Amino acid sequence: LHTELQDAADHAALAAATQLDGKTGAQPRAQAAAKTLITNLALFANDGGNRSVSVSDANILFYQDKAKTTLSTSDANSYFVQVTVDTKQARYALTPVVAAFTSASINAKAFAGVASERSPS
Repeated sequence: LHTELQDAADHAALAAATQLDGKTGAQPRAQAAAKTLITNLALFANDGGNRSVSVSDANILFYQDKAKTTLSTSDANSYFVQVTVDTKQARYALTPVVAAFTSASINAKAFAGVASERSPS
């Protein structure tokens, strides 16, 4: 399950990063790309919920620097993005009916940026 969630986070972050061009609307476009451009399913998530992997707006952070020390303040200085997928839980083999053994909440995050001349770091 963690691998599936990490794949989803990687895909979402890369999709978002492609929208960080410094132009007006870059952050909203990046958020939309992270949330909708790529559909991922967590096939090992059997928590009784939806198998879709989702991303909330609050889990998409934009940064000015690769070290993640300074959050961006505008579309123009959004060079990098961190995406954290919403949590899932797994019920272990043969326990979905009784839910006797479940994992802790699992999520994953990924960080991406598009290297270019406009990027400061």
